[in-house]
Amino acid sequence: MGPGQSAHSYRDKRRAIIGVQWVVVIGTSYLVLFNKGQVVEDSWALFTVLVFLASALVIQKLPQSVFSHKFFPHALVVADTIFISLGISLNRESPWDLFLIFFFGLFIAGIGESLIQIVMGCLILSILSIVIGPFPTMTDIRIDSDVLLRIPFLFGVFILYGYLAGQVKAEKKRAEQRQAALHEVNSAITSTLDLRTVLELLLEKIDLLLLSSAATTVRLLDRETGELAPAASRNLDEKDWQADQRRNGSGPANIVFENKAPLIISDLQTDSRIRDPEFFRKRGLVSYLGVPMIAKGEVLGVLSFYTRGRNEFDSEEVEFLTTLAGQVAIAIHNSTLFEQTKKQALELEKANKVKDEFLSVMSHELRTPLNVIVGYTDILFDGMLGEINLEQQEALGKVLGRSSDLLNMISSILDATSIEAEATRVESEETNLKEFINELKSTCDVPIGKMIRLNWDFPPDLPVFKTDSKKLKLIIQNLVNNALKFTDKGHVTVTVRHDPEAKIIEFKVTDTGVGIPKDALPIIFDMFRQADSSETRNYGGVGLGLYIVKKFTELLGGKVGVESELSKGSTFTLRFPLAV
Repeated sequence: MGPGQSAHSYRDKRRAIIGVQWVVVIGTSYLVLFNKGQVVEDSWALFTVLVFLASALVIQKLPQSVFSHKFFPHALVVADTIFISLGISLNRESPWDLFLIFFFGLFIAGIGESLIQIVMGCLILSILSIVIGPFPTMTDIRIDSDVLLRIPFLFGVFILYGYLAGQVKAEKKRAEQRQAALHEVNSAITSTLDLRTVLELLLEKIDLLLLSSAATTVRLLDRETGELAPAASRNLDEKDWQADQRRNGSGPANIVFENKAPLIISDLQTDSRIRDPEFFRKRGLVSYLGVPMIAKGEVLGVLSFYTRGRNEFDSEEVEFLTTLAGQVAIAIHNSTLFEQTKKQALELEKANKVKDEFLSVMSHELRTPLNVIVGYTDILFDGMLGEINLEQQEALGKVLGRSSDLLNMISSILDATSIEAEATRVESEETNLKEFINELKSTCDVPIGKMIRLNWDFPPDLPVFKTDSKKLKLIIQNLVNNALKFTDKGHVTVTVRHDPEAKIIEFKVTDTGVGIPKDALPIIFDMFRQADSSETRNYGGVGLGLYIVKKFTELLGGKVGVESELSKGSTFTLRFPLAV
């Protein structure tokens, strides 16, 4: 029985069971107390009749909720079968035929597809019981009160059993329908993570599957105010409903929310807990069921059902709708997490965009005056504005060196910003490796004051290499500058080799510098990471050079690796395919 049905169906079911039960009780009592028209003087028979009559009176006084319980028909069938079997056995006039017909009637009641089929079958069986009953031959048939009693007695018994069997089958069918409804609702509300769409799909499915004649509302917890806020409604004017919420609060939904338990109100129009019963009178809403939507132990809101007729929600309905509310709560929880994640992603994207724009603008603004400083310092260093002494030349050399370092740092920031924004594009072209290396040699110089050698080792027959030469140049420059920075004596060697079988070009930059600790090797290609990140470190830089090396190498389809030993030096190896 669905939540949208009225209480009349429960009362009709109760009256039907009680009425047929009395027919069975009276017929069985007559069968026990009378034999061939004479009263049976047997204390056991009298006791059985009294118990049977008492049970009928008890059944008549039971509340409606008992009659709608799924196990009630099973219990009644078992009890009646025991009493009727006892009654038949106490009747000493050929009880075997009644037993046979009785249990054959049970079989018909069990296999009958509808109540009409069961009624017709039992009626025929009751009439036949006169013929195949207590008379050995057709000539012995006598129609007396004992014989005629068989028709209403057996007919009443079979009708009761048929009705109860129908109730069991109907309950099974309802359980299957509820499972299907839960599955359909769950499939609908989990098909999207958008909260508004989830609620609309939920109410649409409830309206079609469960509550076609009722109104449904959803209130969700507002975490900022800590109160229930209207979220969605069905079969109610949403503006009127929200206006009533503002005037009178959430009403019974608040009780559900605070108690974390379902609440049933039989009559919204007269219940003292309702602040504005007129709202429900105008809309013909009578009964109410509210269930909490709980996910991860937290009440997220309240799902409310309103019926247009008085309805006594039974325990099965409450359990079913509570299960439904639990499914909805999980979908809402997932939707809320999705909305929060989406919001955080937008905020993070905005913050990253602001950061990238800031770094880009600042880098450009810093590089412009630095270029001027480097230009004028170079003019002074070359003596174009007059002779300078050795001490002045040394000072200007330091200015040039530091300015170049700062320019490289700013360029690295711009490159890193471009990589993070995924704005870096590969522009491949045919590159003559020999010319490329000779040009590269002219841009790499040993810093002033360092007594080290910069060696270039490459064969004269290097092939034409299709790649982005600008990015490749920056990669090797970063590795060479890095090697020169961390080498105080010895040499830095750049080696280039071509492997025609593997179709790769290999670059190696080897130094005799300080080396890299083994525990630092996994992180040296990370952004803003250095082998020595302490404030007292001996070498400058912001830790972007190797990060750019790795990212640009990967963009060109290559791989970078490193081998190092403390106090002996490091070797960085680049391998690129011949075509990018």
